[in-house]
Amino acid sequence: MLREVIFAVVILGVTFCSEGFTLGQNPDCKLPLQPVRYGFFAPLVFTADGKFAFASDDDILLSAGERVTISCEPGLFKSFPDKRTLKAKCVQGEELELEDGKQETWSKSFACELRAVEEVFASRLAGCPQEAESIEFGFLNPHTQTSNIVGEVCYSAQEGRTIFVHAKDSSVLKTESMNYLKSGRHPEGRNKISLFRALRHDNVHNLLEGKLGSHRVPMMGSRPLLTGFMLDNPQLHLITRLTWNYIVSYNDETLKEWEILQKGVQKLNNKEEIWAGTSGVQQLKDSSGHSFDFYLEEKKFPVPKYYWLVVKEEDRTVGILFNNTPKSLRTSGEEHQTCPGHCADIPWLSDLKESDDPEALHCCSLDKLRQIVPEIPDISTDSSTSSIKADKTI
Repeated sequence: MLREVIFAVVILGVTFCSEGFTLGQNPDCKLPLQPVRYGFFAPLVFTADGKFAFASDDDILLSAGERVTISCEPGLFKSFPDKRTLKAKCVQGEELELEDGKQETWSKSFACELRAVEEVFASRLAGCPQEAESIEFGFLNPHTQTSNIVGEVCYSAQEGRTIFVHAKDSSVLKTESMNYLKSGRHPEGRNKISLFRALRHDNVHNLLEGKLGSHRVPMMGSRPLLTGFMLDNPQLHLITRLTWNYIVSYNDETLKEWEILQKGVQKLNNKEEIWAGTSGVQQLKDSSGHSFDFYLEEKKFPVPKYYWLVVKEEDRTVGILFNNTPKSLRTSGEEHQTCPGHCADIPWLSDLKESDDPEALHCCSLDKLRQIVPEIPDISTDSSTSSIKADKTI
């Protein structure tokens, strides 16, 4: 009897290793997506069948002996400057064994020189103004030898703002050849560099001190519209490094409701289609009581009055408006359009019940939100809403 039990355990162990890690089992390898805060561009990890390896919020999880393909496409590994992909198997912890038998540590040897998420200019998106840029973003799959597009963006380089972004949970919206993301025309990085310069406190201080007084100059920063976690794919977390995903905001903890909203979307898992964007320009009042539009540069990098989000979950579409003004800068009688719905009534936004700022988020129908936010593109509420044909395969 004991021998039979031991044999069964061994068989289960073999099955576990051959099929890879599944949720509910203890992983033998935990590969952190961000082992350090800055300077580590994590590669993408694919299982033997060409799908993304399972990832939690912070780690890629593998079973002992599980074989994977690790990819920096279209870039190269820092420690292996002649390699874009490597094959390895899980040993333990962060230790991986390469095909030549040599063991390497994930956080020391597998960083990419560039992010493994890419963006290229695309054909004009429906609803994107003629003067704005249409962009697609995604990743390269070394197994299928395809460029996999996971989202599309309408971005105004002239204004330095994102008009809207569209993605669909963990789906691939379309596939193209490897050269599509490798050799396509890429957006320039100058806008991101200019934005970082404009966000510096000394720049903001010089801009606003004469209007507000030095004691009223706010600390500025940025927030992402979209995260890999919202797409149910933590491995795509580096989409937050794409230029269009740096949205001007305040470094103020009273704006935490946007993070609560993003975490709520994560709970949906494989069921949602998402549109997000910015609208309007924040107005501040100077020391004389006169209002002025808040740009970080002359008519560029506006501080949005609102962020907005549309979530289509199966047969239900919800519009959400986020007030991008911290409490400390709100004035009595300030006009802000709102929606009549209650966000806390939406199951995946239950955490908002603990919010101490009822004016931060407003939920409403898509039609009502469109009356407030003219930037929203046409969104059908039927089963076919993508401007790119959906493809569920990875």
